[in-house]
Amino acid sequence: MAETVATPSDGLKKSIIASLNNIGATYQMLEQYDLAIEKYERSMILEKE
Repeated sequence: MAETVATPSDGLKKSIIASLNNIGATYQMLEQYDLAIEKYERSMILEKE
């Protein structure tokens, strides 16, 4: 979602990062490690922006 918004607000960005981390944790619990890593990496990229 943040990729489609030109300049998301800080609050929106933090919410998206938290959501991606939660999705990553869910995939990790389901042993879907490739998907978990993908979500964690996306959240880290957004956090650096």
